[in-house]
Amino acid sequence: MTAQLQAKVILPMHYKTPACGFPIAPVDDFLKRMTAVKKLTSAEVEITPEKLPAKGPEVWVLEHAK
Repeated sequence: MTAQLQAKVILPMHYKTPACGFPIAPVDDFLKRMTAVKKLTSAEVEITPEKLPAKGPEVWVLEHAK
């Protein structure tokens, strides 16, 4: 699915965290299938053309809400 979209950046949004009680999988289950993963130290990111990876896609994992 991600290859069909031809996205440069993928931001996982709905996954299990200590703050989430829903019965969903943790982000690591998704990341096992990805090759280029960047874990950010912020819950926010500003995406500009300059910040886009030259080769895509990259998965950017933001800090989850606490």
